[in-house]
Amino acid sequence: MLEWSLDFENSGYKEAEYFWCDGISHLPENTNSLLCKNIEKDREIITKAWIGNDGQDIYEMKIKFGKKSLKNYKNQKNLAECIPTHSEKPNWIILDVKNKLIELQLK
Repeated sequence: MLEWSLDFENSGYKEAEYFWCDGISHLPENTNSLLCKNIEKDREIITKAWIGNDGQDIYEMKIKFGKKSLKNYKNQKNLAECIPTHSEKPNWIILDVKNKLIELQLK
């Protein structure tokens, strides 16, 4: 769900206008970051995603948790409803094409 929600056309980065995401790793670099106590403390998970004009460049992806996503995670509820739309939060995607980094801010 997350990979299909990435709106690079409205990311504000001209070079990323035709980017798409071919996948996001389900496991973060540090699997201990999935522990609820670590999510509450760090409020983020770092994983990787395949992004680019052909969807094959590997980017480090930082998924940051907001209040709603943190609550859903703690209560084992679906995080899909925590993915913002561009109209709700235009800057929820921060992209660094040069260093191949992407940061997402969930609700």
